[in-house]
Amino acid sequence: MTIDELLQRLDIGEDQETELKSAAGGLPKSLWETISSFANTNGGYIILGAVERKNDVEVAGVSNPKTIIKSFWDTHNNPQKLNIPICSETDVQTINMDEHKV
Repeated sequence: MTIDELLQRLDIGEDQETELKSAAGGLPKSLWETISSFANTNGGYIILGAVERKNDVEVAGVSNPKTIIKSFWDTHNNPQKLNIPICSETDVQTINMDEHKV
């Protein structure tokens, strides 16, 4: 995803293909439900570090992307969480947006 594609998705907000989630306290617990939902459809984008509030998107970013990504892969590859790993390395990326990382 390019910065322009990210900005476009943030401008639209949440829809059938885009889910925005705060990651202030680490990976959101609802992340895995969203991944499962997307796996049962045509897929989608989960943007961590952004939330929709009153029809506006607030971008706070994530404080430690490397830790978040490691936690994601550790849980993603745990067969007790996901029967079959469904994401690949190219599905996860960090994008710099002003002073925030999403």
